[in-house]
Amino acid sequence: LFAIAIPFEVLLKIFLAALSGIRNIRNSVLIEHTLWLGLRLTFGIIFVLTFDDKLNALVLAYCASSLVSAIIAGGCVSRKIPIFDRSIKAECYKSKLLHFSLPMVFSALVYNLMGNIDIFMLGIFVGSADIGVYSVAVRIVAFIGIFYAAFLPIFQPLAAKMQDNQETKRLSNLLQTCTKWSISISLPVLIS
Repeated sequence: LFAIAIPFEVLLKIFLAALSGIRNIRNSVLIEHTLWLGLRLTFGIIFVLTFDDKLNALVLAYCASSLVSAIIAGGCVSRKIPIFDRSIKAECYKSKLLHFSLPMVFSALVYNLMGNIDIFMLGIFVGSADIGVYSVAVRIVAFIGIFYAAFLPIFQPLAAKMQDNQETKRLSNLLQTCTKWSISISLPVLIS
């Protein structure tokens, strides 16, 4: 049943990347970090209270939140980019695109594997209850990274623009400011 969410997840990620690309950071962050998660929680509560099969209710809530978020993100993109206008001819850069993105695919696969290798290795040595406790603990610790991730959608386009304009001094100041703020916000959470 989770497989139903895959196309919507992919569309959502494409639309969020498009929003970041056109520097519509506010909507990108709101949709990804507020709407999508909020809908998951809201639909999860509603569907669990409505349906008898709690597991399928949660899976359905996940799929529904992905679908609604993808539709809203697509609407935000279509306001700025005429994605459904058939009169616009698409330019094709297959070789450049493959040359750039193929190494990134393998990098992403290795990154995801390395991000979960600890759980796979624990599965060999301990029981599923211990893996569940460990997995929850790791997720709580990873929550601290959310403060750093909050600055990325703002920092990345600005850094790319400053690098393109060769404004190294401003880029250095921006990096120092973002680092200072992300550490200042996440340190109290880490200590507590």
